[in-house]
Amino acid sequence: MTALTADRAAPAVRRSRRNRLAAMLPAVVVGLPLILFVLFPLAHILGRSFSTPDGFGLANYAAMLGNERFLRITWNSFAVTLVSAAVAIVMAYAFAYAVQRSTMPLRNLFRMIAVLPLFAPSLVQAQGLVLLFGRNGLINRTFGLGIDLYGYWGIVIASVLYVFPYAFLILSAALAVADARIYESAEMLGASKWRAFRTVTLPATRYGLAAAIFVCFTLVITDFGNPMVIGGDYTVLASEVYNQVIGQANFEMGTVIGMVLLIPAAIAAIVEKRVSAKQYALINEHSRPLVPHKDRLRDALLAVAVVLISIAILSVILVVVFASFVHLWPYRMNFSLRHYAFDVQNGIQPLWNSIYVSA
Repeated sequence: MTALTADRAAPAVRRSRRNRLAAMLPAVVVGLPLILFVLFPLAHILGRSFSTPDGFGLANYAAMLGNERFLRITWNSFAVTLVSAAVAIVMAYAFAYAVQRSTMPLRNLFRMIAVLPLFAPSLVQAQGLVLLFGRNGLINRTFGLGIDLYGYWGIVIASVLYVFPYAFLILSAALAVADARIYESAEMLGASKWRAFRTVTLPATRYGLAAAIFVCFTLVITDFGNPMVIGGDYTVLASEVYNQVIGQANFEMGTVIGMVLLIPAAIAAIVEKRVSAKQYALINEHSRPLVPHKDRLRDALLAVAVVLISIAILSVILVVVFASFVHLWPYRMNFSLRHYAFDVQNGIQPLWNSIYVSA
């Protein structure tokens, strides 16, 4: 009887083992690349940051943290990051509100414009601003303006344009989720539209707002392209890593700055994941979707804000495209395809390398 029971149980045991193996396979497939390409490089960088001529120790961190220039650069990074994130959040919230909560025309078109910067690296925003407002910029030369773009405000403006689409997507998703019954109750209780916005809309989108803030913070503080192109003498942590490693071959100090830069970015990423997971807990199966009602004044004000933001985004991107077809900016503005000849060193190979690495 015992042998018969064991024979019957054997297939179940084998199926259980196969199920465990099938469950482990995705973890292995995902885990190995993470270990090889994320954890191993981070461990190597962390170890290198403790490497000194006298062996392992905290001398690199002590030297860096006691350096007045490093403290100033750290302050620069946070000054740029906090202001850029705040401005981007305000702009993105207004834009997302117009797209999701108004009857403004051409909402789908504006939604596409908002995400255009996603299809270009961060330095494109800085490059576009230089072509418009730089010393030989189109607007500066046309109107004889003396705008000095390079430095703090140049990085802030470029960073705002860079992170705007990320904030817009998060806030647009948060504003798309709404229970019409709450707004009907507020209206029946005599709440004005402004009070309903303050007491219903803002609290309902608090998780989306928090997620957008942390995402923008992480993207700006770790961004390298904008500060290098438009920063001038204004140095931030991300560009200082490049200066230490490439400019001075000081790998130990470069890794120290990299680890210091990683701490706020990692904290922001962890908090963002925890916060964003709570957004949809506000909706249940009894909720009714909110359908925006026509309001001429609200829609007109939102349309003005959306149009101005869209013009800024399109101007920065289109001027880069336009400059690529100019013979020699800004001296010979006639049409030319010579920049697409790829007659530089290695030709078109860097493009294929980028596609290969991306894939």
